[in-house]
Amino acid sequence: YPKNEKEYTIKVDINTANAKELTNLKGIYSEKYATIIIKHRDQIGGFISKDQLRDVWNMTPETYDGLIDQVVIGKYIPKKININTCSAQQLQTHPYIDWKTANAIYKYRKANGNYKKIEEIKKIHLINKKTYLKIAPYLKIID
Repeated sequence: YPKNEKEYTIKVDINTANAKELTNLKGIYSEKYATIIIKHRDQIGGFISKDQLRDVWNMTPETYDGLIDQVVIGKYIPKKININTCSAQQLQTHPYIDWKTANAIYKYRKANGNYKKIEEIKKIHLINKKTYLKIAPYLKIID
């Protein structure tokens, strides 16, 4: 019998791949699930680490482990939210920023004036090191 199994050696750039290209990843058998990965990518503004694939809806540890060696992150600049001009509602649209955090970032700016550096959000009690590292790549400052 001829083997129907794919050779899972193709490298796929997770930030630029379309649904068909994502089906070259081991464990991604349908374009339907591939579009779920793309939807997550668009919502967060692009992947900055392979580990973020774990956050994709219904991504099992087995699927993640199977495809991770095929995934590459090419030169990619994530979509960023300007924390000096956005509303709390705009901030909250990012999957990694809940309402309390979005509101705190917004209120801090209102109380203290525009942010000079992204690091200033660390002064907000809700933002611990882990949260900061997760959201900072998706934030920018423009007066």
